[in-house]
Amino acid sequence: EQELRAVVVPALLFVHHPPALCGCAFMDTQAPLQNPGEAWRRLRTFDRLAHVFCGHYHTERTLWRDGRGIFLCPSTLFQIDPYPDDFRVAHSRPGFRLIDWDGDELTTWVEYLG
Repeated sequence: EQELRAVVVPALLFVHHPPALCGCAFMDTQAPLQNPGEAWRRLRTFDRLAHVFCGHYHTERTLWRDGRGIFLCPSTLFQIDPYPDDFRVAHSRPGFRLIDWDGDELTTWVEYLG
């Protein structure tokens, strides 16, 4: 929070755990951040925070909260199927998210190897 208060230009935040539940059944119930509601309530107060990028869920997804994107990035090992309540591997192709941002406009997409 101290570092975000010092930001004077629009910024991207990169964290491991998503600061919100993401609509991924297994991960939202079995392995979410312990306090996603509190985390997002705090993050949303920072005017210069443009978007958040995270991993942990082993899937790609984009959520919008309070005009900001929360971008889930795929894993470089395997992807988890976001729909079933139990753990299932969707596929084993490594993935990554590319980000093009000029401080105002954001373009981001996911690529998978193989």
